Amino acid sequence: PPPESLPEGWCSTYDAASRRTYYHDEDGSHVTWARPTERAPSVAHLPPLPPGWRRHFDAARGCVYYHNAASDATTWDRPS
Repeated sequence: PPPESLPEGWCSTYDAASRRTYYHDEDGSHVTWARPTERAPSVAHLPPLPPGWRRHFDAARGCVYYHNAASDATTWDRPS
């Protein structure tokens, strides 16, 4: 599944050695082989994103950004 289908705060990475995908939160403090079903602990203290906003990860920059499909707005700062 695409990364955007993961709960907020999680990223997925393919491990070529094991030929499996693992999941890690944005700051790397939580790693699991099991696909997460809840928000990552690193963002659990934050309120949910406003309607229409999705979290994405820019692997080239190593940064999280946010996109609103309805307005096509994109920002590096978490919308509130």
